[in-house]
Amino acid sequence: MQRELAAADGVAFAVRTVHVEYLKPARLDDALVVETTTAGLGGATIDARQVVRRSPDGDTLAEIDVRLACIRLADGRPARIPVPVRDALARHIVVTKA
Repeated sequence: MQRELAAADGVAFAVRTVHVEYLKPARLDDALVVETTTAGLGGATIDARQVVRRSPDGDTLAEIDVRLACIRLADGRPARIPVPVRDALARHIVVTKA
């Protein structure tokens, strides 16, 4: 998706902030599952929530809040999220209690 956005709209997503809560350790040979949900949309930002679980026991190892910023590749300035991307993400916003 990143390449298509760059080619079509001249924009990309960059990580703006990350907050991680490490709950349990993972081992080098553990199989992990990362579940990502869209938590919110701004004009130029996406808030996502990621939960890392160990497979197959399902233990939650980490909870991650990520804010992505849509930027213009030409100058690195903020850009509005393209409408097709916004529409696709808006259908999948998950509201959680804080």
